[in-house]
Amino acid sequence: MKKNPFRPPSLTQALEETLEEVRSQKKSNQAEVLIIKRTIFVNRFSENQLTQSTWEENSHLGLRVIKGKKIGFASSNQLSKKAIHQTIEKSLSIMEMAPPLDDFVSLPKEKNLKGNFCFSDPALLEFKPALLSSLLNKVFEAAEREKIKVSGSITQEITELGVANTLGIQKTAVFTEFYGNLITEKNGNSGFESFTTRQINQVDLLKIYHQASQRLEIEGVPQAVSPGEYEVVLSPEATAELIDFLSYLGFSALALQEGRSFVKLGEKMVSSLITLWDDGNNPNGMPFPFDFEGITRQKVNLIEKGVVRGVVYDSYTAYREKKQSTGHALPYPSSTGPLPLNLFLKPGTVKEEDLISSTKKGIYINRFFYVNPMDPLKTIITGLTRDGTYLIEKGKLTRPLKNLRFTQSILEALSCVEGIAQEVKIKKPLVAYCAVPAIKLKKFKFTGVSEI
Repeated sequence: MKKNPFRPPSLTQALEETLEEVRSQKKSNQAEVLIIKRTIFVNRFSENQLTQSTWEENSHLGLRVIKGKKIGFASSNQLSKKAIHQTIEKSLSIMEMAPPLDDFVSLPKEKNLKGNFCFSDPALLEFKPALLSSLLNKVFEAAEREKIKVSGSITQEITELGVANTLGIQKTAVFTEFYGNLITEKNGNSGFESFTTRQINQVDLLKIYHQASQRLEIEGVPQAVSPGEYEVVLSPEATAELIDFLSYLGFSALALQEGRSFVKLGEKMVSSLITLWDDGNNPNGMPFPFDFEGITRQKVNLIEKGVVRGVVYDSYTAYREKKQSTGHALPYPSSTGPLPLNLFLKPGTVKEEDLISSTKKGIYINRFFYVNPMDPLKTIITGLTRDGTYLIEKGKLTRPLKNLRFTQSILEALSCVEGIAQEVKIKKPLVAYCAVPAIKLKKFKFTGVSEI
């Protein structure tokens, strides 16, 4: 983590001026302002051709004001002085009319009050269409030679984030992110690979293309298999989906306090092969040093050798239990409460190919699609397989399968882990960045066949 050489004066100035005007009104005891400025460049491509390039700029100003236990909140997508003044007036007006929140204690504060951070790649701080076109052309040329159609999107994102409150916290950061996905198609079969990083030089698009297309040569028209329980090998893409949903459904302190979490602290709930933690400062993931309240992110052990060890807190949920925030607040207001955003699953010692070769009969799943929760307390989710579902016979992928509908408890699935691969990839399925390997499960329940 480096000190940020690029301190955005407009962001810092907006934070300071907003709080100064709130103080001058003398109508509230505390206040917090969050500003997010985001620039997004998106490039979409289809059937080996670049089809669309877009450039989008967004701003968010969120202001929370407090008087006793009454809270007012207002937001704006503009950062002009007029917009800031109007947001202040609106939040103060809402505060006066709001009912008291009886268990609210205070906005947060900590020893590390100030900070200015940089997690950016200079190459991503400016948009260079020619560079990206050159990288994509190499992929398109390879696809044409191999008679493969490749589609997808690549996004370059610059985020400036600042948060400050009247208790002294003031932190800003600049982040860059380079992410995307490639979908490959040939003879009715498809493959998929995604990536996400903060450094463009960590991405080899040609390698990602080959990963997305590596199994398209497995011959045969996709066949249907009967619904039922099968042994499965999940790619990192599919593993991330399960881990992300598990985290979203239960590792928030608010969910636990409200009785809508599966978590039973201190109990063994999954296989002893599973160790899961959240760490927003780990350089091997997607570092993000403080939360949306300006509190330093702490490493939190969620599952250790199958035993549930913890949940994450923001200031509100921490005060309710007389604890310290773990630095996992989302932008206010958030009905879900705090959430882990930087998940790590402990890898194993074998290769993904070893998980496949050790399977007598089963199904390989490259990724899941259209996943939704059915029973959060039982962690039951449902969805479809997509872009790379194959039958495993005698340790080999023998033929492509039609996509399958699954209905499965994540806890039950992770209770029958038979192996974990050693290679870790960073994925972002829904909420969190997930650094995960491929895994093998003894059983996974499929409830139907899709024609899509």
